[in-house]
Amino acid sequence: MNIKDFKESNVIIAEDQPEYQNLPSHRTSDNDGMVTSCWSLSLKEMLKILWTGCVWVQILTFNTSLQPLKVLVDKPDFEELGKRGRPPKRTTPPGPQNPPRPPNHRPVGAGWVN
Repeated sequence: MNIKDFKESNVIIAEDQPEYQNLPSHRTSDNDGMVTSCWSLSLKEMLKILWTGCVWVQILTFNTSLQPLKVLVDKPDFEELGKRGRPPKRTTPPGPQNPPRPPNHRPVGAGWVN
């Protein structure tokens, strides 16, 4: 899977963290703080999903509570989500400063993919 930029993105996750890839995202400015990113599939990945009907999701939690997660195939209606512009830039990145690295995984944005 590859990270895909999209016109409604209003924040770059991990922008100032060289150990991670940038993750263009749309973040709502309401209390939910919903973050949406877009990923594109290779032909091989599309065929595998068609054949198996499965998508696996791995999330680094750093042994904290798992946040609600939703995997979509349809693009969300960003106007309905209440797009209100770019959120304020953080002075320090969220999460641990030196997160543990799982073996054989490449970190990407707020998570990682194989």
